[in-house]
Amino acid sequence: MADSDGQYEFKEVRAIRGTEARTIKKWQVSGWELVTQNPGPLLQSKLTFRRQKPKIPWRLMAVLGGAALLFVIVGSIAGANQGDGDAPQASAPTSEAAVPQSQQPSEEPVNQPKASEPEAEKYAYTGPLYEIVAVDENVGVTRLNTYWVYTNRTDYSTDAYKDQVKMIITDIARNKSTAKLMVEIVTDKEIIEAESASTIAGFMEQHGGEYFKNVIVPKEESEWVASYIGGFDLETGQRSESAAAFETIWFPNSKTEIEKWKPELAV
Repeated sequence: MADSDGQYEFKEVRAIRGTEARTIKKWQVSGWELVTQNPGPLLQSKLTFRRQKPKIPWRLMAVLGGAALLFVIVGSIAGANQGDGDAPQASAPTSEAAVPQSQQPSEEPVNQPKASEPEAEKYAYTGPLYEIVAVDENVGVTRLNTYWVYTNRTDYSTDAYKDQVKMIITDIARNKSTAKLMVEIVTDKEIIEAESASTIAGFMEQHGGEYFKNVIVPKEESEWVASYIGGFDLETGQRSESAAAFETIWFPNSKTEIEKWKPELAV
């Protein structure tokens, strides 16, 4: 897209067909304006965004480009439980005369058994009930596994629901021993059938585009709770270990929020 005044920078983003609305919201939150939206191959759409170039040195601008693919999903794992038993006791001397003075016992016996070390705290999942309905492996440019999660609706009027969702994401991350994955959390299983890369082709063949547009898209506005992506920086379009590469996008209440957050794994 031409920019005659040179005052804009542009970004192209690809999204799974039907998820464009969520992708657009995400980039609008970051200050990008949608310019064009064109269907692409393999059930993908190409979105072009622009935003005014910030007035900063051009060298810093080099890190702001990139492209991203938003596909924006459980089990549990127990933490290790380990403790030391009592230390063996040394035999006490049978006679003080038989022991050199330097080895005479002090006022406090040196042979007391060591107290047992505290056991490591065992992990136990205490979050809301949930079900992994589908898993997409090595998805798109991120090459991350996506876990599609169904859970019950809750109260979204306060931020308390976020802690519940984070418990689900953390449980999945612990079970898979990595925070580098994607999790999509919804409260309607049909959304998963329509959006998961492993089921979307069959869903579209069975229901068609009109059903997707008239039924699924409205559901997504109210039933898609959150998207977590870990280990992929959407700004640079690269896998990364930086804190910026771990985030959760919140959708309830028609208000999209982006939170940089990484689940803690078991020690």
